[in-house]
Amino acid sequence: MEHRDDRLAQIKNLYILHPYLGSLIRDINDCREDSKLCNEPDCMLITGDTGVGKTSLIRYYEKKYPAYEKTDGTYAPVLYARLPPKATPAKVAAKLLRELHDPAAYRSTDEEELTAGLITLLRNMKVELIILDEFQHLIQKSSNNVLHETADWLKNVICESGVPIILFGMPWSSRILSCNRQLERRFSLERKIEHFYLSNKKNRELFRAFLKQVDAALPFEKRSGLDDEKMVLRLFSASNGNVGDLMNVIYRAAKLAIDKSRKNISRGCFYFSWRYYVTGEPNPFRLKVSRLQFLEVVEPRSWNWNAVKGVDPQMDQKIRRFNINDLFKK
Repeated sequence: MEHRDDRLAQIKNLYILHPYLGSLIRDINDCREDSKLCNEPDCMLITGDTGVGKTSLIRYYEKKYPAYEKTDGTYAPVLYARLPPKATPAKVAAKLLRELHDPAAYRSTDEEELTAGLITLLRNMKVELIILDEFQHLIQKSSNNVLHETADWLKNVICESGVPIILFGMPWSSRILSCNRQLERRFSLERKIEHFYLSNKKNRELFRAFLKQVDAALPFEKRSGLDDEKMVLRLFSASNGNVGDLMNVIYRAAKLAIDKSRKNISRGCFYFSWRYYVTGEPNPFRLKVSRLQFLEVVEPRSWNWNAVKGVDPQMDQKIRRFNINDLFKK
């Protein structure tokens, strides 16, 4: 059996590509490959709420296409940047230049100069795809005029470099496309990553299949039965279908199982890890299944573009609460 830290690292870095995420990978690949065949790159916007797995998907894809050295220079097929809060086109251009290890990123704050340098470097380093994460940071504090300027900047980078861009962001990121008809045409592909749902039978089976894949990938001698019918319900109750929360629940229980030299993760490991990390909430690994409560996201977080100063413009998710009787009603 592997060393404790190696096993924990394996679990922490575990990434399961369920069917829908696999289709997104194919769409991203199509944008990258098809854009080599035409003068107008195909771009895509992928939105989703916090914790649905956007950044994990990016990391998975980025690792498949690392930068490499040749005798005539360094090449970077995929260029990735995570945008900081209050981002501007100039800051984004500088961020991308830093990711390409260009010292020019530190010598100027001029948008036009930085953008020109970026476009040149994109060509020289044969960049085939740009991925921008947390894209909402570029638009959510902006006036209509700034939104139009940002849309024009994006269109310019795409047209001048010939490199497709994949934008990842919160659900309200799509507003940028309505500011520029030509940009909207470039981003003809829009995809959403959603939470898992329990009330939908097809999605419930997808959640169960996902848990089965996770179980098979865990570094234990025996399966932990994560896809057992009752455990599926307990894990959904513990995570509300949020992949990030789900993997945290599994990691904590797995850590306890490893430290106790267990052959798999027992329900007891889930119970004690939940009791240790979560306070003030019923323990879904202690309750009878008939008493479990479930929460599903009906509508993701949204942005109030008309919020007055001093009021938080980010609006909470709309949640549906139900129990096991509601789930299996005829």
